[in-house]
Amino acid sequence: MEMKKKSMYLCNAALALVAVIICPAKSEEAITFNGVPQVDQVLRQDRFENPPIQFQPIALWRLIGEHTPKNVQQQIRHFKKAGFGSIPARNDVIELRDVMITTARDLGMLVMHRDGRGFPSGGASGLVEQRYPEHLRKVLHKTEYVVSTPRWKCFVPEGQLMAAVAMNKHTLERVDLSPFIRNNLLDWEVPRGGTWRVMFFTCIPATFWKQDMPVDYLDPEALARFRELEYDKFAEQCRSYFHNPIVYTQYDDVGFLATERTWTGSFNDKFRELYRFDPTLYYPALWYDIGPDTRAARVAFFDTRSELLAEGFPKMVGQWTTEHGITSIGQSPGNYKDQPVDTQGDSFKFFRHTDIPQTDAIISYGNGLHGFKLTHSVADIYERPISMAELYGAFPTATVDVRMLYRVPTEMFARGANSIMVHRGPHSPNQDYNPRRIMNYPEVLSREFPALNSFMSRCCYMLSGGRMVSEIALLYPIASLQGEFYFDAPDYVGRMARGWWTYPEADYMEISGMLTNRIRRDFTFVHPDYLATDKYAITRNTLRLNTEHFQEYSLVILPAGRTVSLEALKKIKRFYDNGGNVIATTLLPSQSAEMGKDVSARPSTLQAN
Repeated sequence: MEMKKKSMYLCNAALALVAVIICPAKSEEAITFNGVPQVDQVLRQDRFENPPIQFQPIALWRLIGEHTPKNVQQQIRHFKKAGFGSIPARNDVIELRDVMITTARDLGMLVMHRDGRGFPSGGASGLVEQRYPEHLRKVLHKTEYVVSTPRWKCFVPEGQLMAAVAMNKHTLERVDLSPFIRNNLLDWEVPRGGTWRVMFFTCIPATFWKQDMPVDYLDPEALARFRELEYDKFAEQCRSYFHNPIVYTQYDDVGFLATERTWTGSFNDKFRELYRFDPTLYYPALWYDIGPDTRAARVAFFDTRSELLAEGFPKMVGQWTTEHGITSIGQSPGNYKDQPVDTQGDSFKFFRHTDIPQTDAIISYGNGLHGFKLTHSVADIYERPISMAELYGAFPTATVDVRMLYRVPTEMFARGANSIMVHRGPHSPNQDYNPRRIMNYPEVLSREFPALNSFMSRCCYMLSGGRMVSEIALLYPIASLQGEFYFDAPDYVGRMARGWWTYPEADYMEISGMLTNRIRRDFTFVHPDYLATDKYAITRNTLRLNTEHFQEYSLVILPAGRTVSLEALKKIKRFYDNGGNVIATTLLPSQSAEMGKDVSARPSTLQAN
């Protein structure tokens, strides 16, 4: 026990030293974020000893036991005593929401609006499904026939037709079949010789595995209806509490769920807007090899979907919070996993409009460990002063002891987090509320929470402000991740595989783990789209992130992948020519993310130029 105390003191002392180094004294004015003070320019001992509530963990609490004011007040007082600074105003006990808010306010706590009854966000507690069923989430469906007859007739399947394409199985020649459709009937004279896949790609309503079917995250019109039912309604009912104590809103697991091929009816319009050509003849690439254009076509499709998501739900929430002067917190499913294509599309683009990007460490220790740096790198590029981690939650009870309670947040702090949300887990066979426990943790762990929360609050205080110092940039291989992904891959084995299935050579997460756990050097993920812009400048042999809290890299690591942004690769080449260090791993890029530019992307061509 004595050794544990010493190690905690050493950790606090080390973090304090780091904070002094990275937080130079300027003035005693506090930095605020949407009206909430974040950090002192001069570290103060009194605030270190008793960190203000904005640095204390948020309790992602769910009311257990009787739905009575007395029970609500008792549980919130328990959280306050244990060192939590904020609680959610939950929609699943809306009749007691005023009691929750006023109790928290009277105790000097902050309150967070949590979207919906659970996760994923976007159902408005079932109201979207009841009132606007046409605006629920949608998926892309492929109906396919293999034909070799001289003439083929069939009806177009139900749903919104996105494309109708025939592709020769041997030559990969493709034909747009839309001119041959009349009154919902395809009548096509099949070219002589060869066998053809006749494919209809339709956008249809999704099925779902949770209580509330979410809104179409990609459709602005659908999101406008959802906003009225959830966010505007909350503002109407609770406006008098905004800023004191309501300062946050949180959305959870917004993205591409299960193995659904999430799509939307306006997809083709957005594709044409972004890429300036029609997607019709390229739809087969979402399932098949279509020849030299396969990977670039997939990049275009999956990038379009990423843009639709980023400019959809997170942007809607961001605009609402800006209008109301509060702060948005949000996370996507699988934000720490190898494959973003089937979770949130693109980790960087997803958080474009979110004030506090959030990752989670709630499944088990080690799950997603190498990916936690992604969300915190996103915070760097967008100059977000806070990057949040959600902890514990679904940890099996047998795996959690007091040491584990400290290990998990320390791992997150080492990877860039400076704010904590504590989930209500771990799982326990006894779900009856015990007032001596924190969110129904086993009692031996609950007793540790006052000390644990003090430790986490002090770390968050010290790790706020200043700037990230890192000399290593690790390229985010999004183009390769998109280019190698296709729907219904034989070894993509279902919902539990979501986010993990990618090309065999993908090693960027292994590099992340190697840098952090073995070499012990910090680094930052760099997105190729931003790298290709003026956001990054080359100064002599240094690559500089041009933000107020700048970063300067002397080394760029190019992880394994076949496909890359040509402009980003040219930028890396200029950095190398200026004396910068570049390490490429096991698979060099040979194909461009842009259509028709493969020759220019080959390493030999770049060297020659």
